[in-house]
Amino acid sequence: MIGSSKQRPPSVRADYLRGDPTEDGPITRGRLELEPEGLHFKVPGGPDLRIELEALEALTVSGRSPYEHPRRRTRGTMLVAARRNGDVDVWEFAVERKAGAMLQDRINRELHTQGVRRPPLPYVEQLVGPVGPPNYSNGGNGHAGGHGETTAEPRPGHRRLQFALIAFVITAVIAAEVILALSLLR
Repeated sequence: MIGSSKQRPPSVRADYLRGDPTEDGPITRGRLELEPEGLHFKVPGGPDLRIELEALEALTVSGRSPYEHPRRRTRGTMLVAARRNGDVDVWEFAVERKAGAMLQDRINRELHTQGVRRPPLPYVEQLVGPVGPPNYSNGGNGHAGGHGETTAEPRPGHRRLQFALIAFVITAVIAAEVILALSLLR
């Protein structure tokens, strides 16, 4: 592209909802820009949040279809999962759905161009599970904690239940293979 160096970086109007434990949410009237180093959320006179491209793990843009209410402005949500200090954290932004989808496409193209990742980023829900609504009632910022949880009290048995479920599925598959092998020997 001949004139691409003079173009402004892709950006969308965004409101920060939650994710960075050092920032209180929500922060409104900001812009989420794609820069060569990564995503940059900035607010005039406010904090700057940066997420490096290499740290991105997953990205989801969701919202109401523009065909449901074509005259109304379509709001959506952009969830960004990235590695930070060895964990996966989830940032949430309110964006216009179409602009968010276009930014998602540009992010995937930039990742491919820079050789960071070839396939498109997976959805956040595939990586960390369902991400609940912000929990502002406890005075916190609704930090997702990398596991899609927004409640103040952790669920201690959740990991054990996942492990038990995986162990059960593996055992069932092995048992089915043994039964199949024995039935073929007869």
